[in-house]
Amino acid sequence: MPPVPSAGTGFSPLDVELGLLANHRFTPRVEEVVARGGASLPFAEAADLLHCVVGVQVSETTQRRLTYAAGSAAVTVEEAEITRLEQQVPPVADAPARMQISLDATKVPLVGGAWTDAKLAVIAELVPTVEADGAPGVEAVNLSYAARWEPAEAFGRTLTLEAQRRGLEGVPDLASPNDGADWIQGVLDYLAPHAVRILDEPHAAEHLSTIALLVYGERTPAATDWVATQRQRLLEEDPVPVLAALDQTLACGPRPGSPAGPDGLTPQEWLTREVAFFHKRADHIRYAAFRHAPYPIKSVS
Repeated sequence: MPPVPSAGTGFSPLDVELGLLANHRFTPRVEEVVARGGASLPFAEAADLLHCVVGVQVSETTQRRLTYAAGSAAVTVEEAEITRLEQQVPPVADAPARMQISLDATKVPLVGGAWTDAKLAVIAELVPTVEADGAPGVEAVNLSYAARWEPAEAFGRTLTLEAQRRGLEGVPDLASPNDGADWIQGVLDYLAPHAVRILDEPHAAEHLSTIALLVYGERTPAATDWVATQRQRLLEEDPVPVLAALDQTLACGPRPGSPAGPDGLTPQEWLTREVAFFHKRADHIRYAAFRHAPYPIKSVS
């Protein structure tokens, strides 16, 4: 039986028997359930689930406070571990021969109706498989995740913990299919400059569809056929012919009545930006070569 704490410690004999920490109303186990629920559900729903499953009732305010406290504690522990890694780099962990890292950002609602971006990363092992057409392919398995609400410049440093645990630095063959965002390239420059960078093919299709909208009109047969042709050519050929086709649309310009673009862009400015998007990522859309390798041409989630 544990000794009875002395006066002034914030404990009582009953607290010790229940396993309570000083100045805590709930056991560590209950606080863990509170934090896990609050990390994945709206706070009111998490509090209701806690009461239903565990029989402990907390207010939405308490649910929020305990979840935030757990998150802050986790960040403190991670920061200390990152600092330790930076001061004394450990040996590179064993890793599979082929792996994948994909990064993205997602909108997260804040209190009061505002939204912010959370950064996400998934690391996976790549194993050989066979596609539906009999061609060799790869499948992502053994996935692990990291996420943080912070600027992109800090996210690469945050990822060093999971990257070191998975042995990313020592992977001889590392692929990174992603949506092509500039901030992702910066994180890869910091964390895994040896990664083969691949523009996620569905994202490429979205940008092709935008170009077709401006040049051929929304959902017209000509637009649909043009997008299908360019996607197929990218899967089977070098990107050069597709880039030439994109330049041709730029020379033709948007059709009359085309919509304005985001951020106040004119249709011509929007089209120019979309074509430039592909030219800037010409090395990332070599899908025929990637499939032959084989590398994944879609992000994993």
